[in-house]
Amino acid sequence: MLKNMADKEEEQEDSEEESEKAIKSKNRKLVFMLILFFIGFLVIGIRLFGIQILNSAEYKEKARRQHESRVALLAERGSIYDRNGKLLASNVRKFSIAVDPVLLEEIEENNEKSDSRDKISEVICRETGMTLQQLNAKIDGANGSFLWLARGLPISKLRIFQSLKNKALLLIPEPKRNLIYSNIAAQILGATDIDNNGISGIEKYWNKYLQGKDGFMTMHRDALGRLRPAADLPSVQAENGNSLQLTLDIDLQQIAEYELKQGVISTGSVSGTVIAMKPSTGEILAIASYPGYSPENTSSSAEAVMRNRAFTDLYEPGSTFKLITAAAALEERIFSPSDVLDGCDGVLAIDDYKITDVHGVGKITFRQAFEISSNIIFSTVASRLPDYKFYKYIRNFGFGLTLGIDAPGEVPGRIPKMEEITPVMKRFLGFGYGFLATGLQVVGAYATVANGGKLMKPYILASATNDAGENIYTGSPEMIRHVITKGTAQTLTNLLTGVVNRGTGLTARIDGFSVAGKTGTTKLVVNGVYSEEYIASFAGYFPAENPTVAMLVLLEKPKGNYYAAATAAPVFKSIATRWLNFSPESALGEKYSKQKSVPADSSLTPSVCGMTAEEAYKEARNCNLMLTNEQRKGVIVYQNPASGTTSKKGTYIDVHYSINEDGKPIVKTPSVKGLSLRRALRIMHSCGIKANVTGTGTVAEQVWSKNARNELFCKLICR
Repeated sequence: MLKNMADKEEEQEDSEEESEKAIKSKNRKLVFMLILFFIGFLVIGIRLFGIQILNSAEYKEKARRQHESRVALLAERGSIYDRNGKLLASNVRKFSIAVDPVLLEEIEENNEKSDSRDKISEVICRETGMTLQQLNAKIDGANGSFLWLARGLPISKLRIFQSLKNKALLLIPEPKRNLIYSNIAAQILGATDIDNNGISGIEKYWNKYLQGKDGFMTMHRDALGRLRPAADLPSVQAENGNSLQLTLDIDLQQIAEYELKQGVISTGSVSGTVIAMKPSTGEILAIASYPGYSPENTSSSAEAVMRNRAFTDLYEPGSTFKLITAAAALEERIFSPSDVLDGCDGVLAIDDYKITDVHGVGKITFRQAFEISSNIIFSTVASRLPDYKFYKYIRNFGFGLTLGIDAPGEVPGRIPKMEEITPVMKRFLGFGYGFLATGLQVVGAYATVANGGKLMKPYILASATNDAGENIYTGSPEMIRHVITKGTAQTLTNLLTGVVNRGTGLTARIDGFSVAGKTGTTKLVVNGVYSEEYIASFAGYFPAENPTVAMLVLLEKPKGNYYAAATAAPVFKSIATRWLNFSPESALGEKYSKQKSVPADSSLTPSVCGMTAEEAYKEARNCNLMLTNEQRKGVIVYQNPASGTTSKKGTYIDVHYSINEDGKPIVKTPSVKGLSLRRALRIMHSCGIKANVTGTGTVAEQVWSKNARNELFCKLICR
């Protein structure tokens, strides 16, 4: 029995030992599990600490990109108008495509439900002309979360890209520059780059007024990736640019460009320049260069055709400079128009140099020498002037100096220093050789004489207004200096009208109207030597007794008969004549229209603007004239020659219609000034432009504006 009790005690001890082992095993497992949980929580804690504290900015930015997007609010560039309020440059709606490369990669890595990169690339390449290789190189080489893929796309393609579903893709509206008159006044207006910043011309010089200030709007993305505005997120409104009104007259500008082009082509010239200004104020009325360029495609345009030749290019002015020599001699009372001088029968030898005249003369009056443009006599006049006085007049008329025009690129020209001028050099200076000038300086000198001896600072910007219509800048006439007396200026005007009525400027004469002007034909210097290539020019003003326009026409390297009388002077006449006929409502045009007569072999050109093709053909036939242009849709919006001009019977009137062959309007802002109200409204309707009318009779003024829907609108003021 004792043995049984001992066995039981032993069994009990073994059981207790096993139970103790089991408990210890459970405890170890529990501790192990607790350690695992602790380590897990520690890892999670460390991870959360890294996400929420150490790398919080990175993850906040990722979350923000998933749910928010900052959309640029682009400022609208200010509009540009001419002196009569005609719109020259405005903006059109376009859009651009951008992408967030980081978000695009995240979407692909997370296999989010979106259009694939391949699909997006296919559409972009098809609609923009980019190759897949170019597009991939752009995206893969990006250094940030914003990348432009395509800029300035037409609004007609917007729906195609809106159909793509990917949160990384951004479609951004962008206003782009729209030139109302296409390439007209291209060099002076200038161009803008892809970001709508001015890069040349007025667009560049006055960019600070025009460009405005961009803003932005932060928007939410919904579950489908659509952008929705959020009032609680930051935004900055765009500040639109200021609008400019220029001193340019777009009607005169169009006439100048057309006639200059015809002159360059007909004379075989390499290029040409016209600049017209108002003598009494210095306002630039027109400035043209040919060949021109398209401001919408500056990448393919050479700098040579983008610049304003009238104040960037230099040339020897030749005989047009005789005005300054004559002004100095008359003002200093060294000569009078009736004084007799010796023309040396056309040849004058001075040291190792020869001065020659095309038509040699003996002794003639100073007036006659001016009319026939004698180099020899003007060299004599210059030689009689004291050095310092001659130099003073050269500088006072603006040569060798910048005149301060408010456009980029003006150069001062080059004249020798007074101490460098030798007696022989002074003789050559007397008829415009031996120094370099700009066209602006030459026309400025003629405007000075036309303005009674007062040299005015040239300017182009008349005023600037902000988006609220408040005036923030006003250009005003500024006299640089008083160069000669009014009496001397009147004598010079009399001499210049003699040049046109009896002398070398006869081809610039307009019957029944007074023109003052002077021809100039100058040899070009090639490799330091005078060549057999020429620059022909004509400078003058009209009407001579009360000048309202001073103008220079310059042709480079005319072929054949290169003399200015046969090349530049006729272009001057064509521009002046068309301008007079184009403005019958002005006192200037009215006076001219009363004085002119029509030769037997010619007809007065009828007004066909606002007519259909059938109506216009009938009107032209009644005047023994014909029409160009086979395309006959819509109504006529432009004609050349202008109505009221004299045309040879049997010749053509060049006409342009309002509608192209596809049935779309061609002209964006037609000019209807001077037309009857009925014809004006027909043109407006045909071009798809809404208009309202004040007054009755003939359209005297047009005022362009935009309505609340950003549509172009025209107010017609009739009298």
